[in-house]
Amino acid sequence: MEEQDLLQQLENTAFACSSLIRLSGGSANYVYRGILMHAMPTRGDDRDMESVIVKYSLGHVPGNAKFKLDLSRCSVENTVLEYLNQSSLVTMKIKVPAMHFLALNAHRGIAIQQDFRHSTDIASIVRSTELSGLWTQSQAFYTSQEVGNWLSHFHEWASEPEQAGFRSKVGCNGPMQRLKHKVTYGAFTDVLKNFHDIREKNFVVLERVKERAELELHDLISGKDGPDRGMIHGDCWMGK
Repeated sequence: MEEQDLLQQLENTAFACSSLIRLSGGSANYVYRGILMHAMPTRGDDRDMESVIVKYSLGHVPGNAKFKLDLSRCSVENTVLEYLNQSSLVTMKIKVPAMHFLALNAHRGIAIQQDFRHSTDIASIVRSTELSGLWTQSQAFYTSQEVGNWLSHFHEWASEPEQAGFRSKVGCNGPMQRLKHKVTYGAFTDVLKNFHDIREKNFVVLERVKERAELELHDLISGKDGPDRGMIHGDCWMGK
């Protein structure tokens, strides 16, 4: 879809945009920063919301129609963000974006999410000589501590008996769980073919790890783990 077509899709919603700015890093969706035609009040913030993140999703990877992706990822991501924004995690320093709008049909999904406009992702900081020079060791340490703290609280929260509904809804995300398995455990032995010494020394162990991961994926998708299984942050991965 051309950006102009996407703007037309949004023009009759509360999130009509004057322009869309393509953002880098979208591996499973087309991701844009949308500049709103009319600023909107922001929950818990004195400043009005002037922009949003627009995620446009198709049944395949951007630019590769042969690499199929299930659109169920859109509704699962919506569920994850709704649960997280109603949890105790919203009081922490690591922020979770709010989902403002989702339009989903059999062919495409359009999601509108909160834009942390003045933030910079860690990957960009690390890769930039200029930015990384401004990021002190103490700041990096503090950031990593806060991320780790958030993940720890996420695991505790998601394991609570009261969150059985959350685990059930996110745990049924079979298509994306299979994809995540494919691009990690399913691919690392092929990647290591380029590193003959490492592969040969560790081949037996790596094959066992791969087989174990396949068994765990089967148990997960088949529901064999049961309703009380734990959750990890990766279970919520929907692609960028």
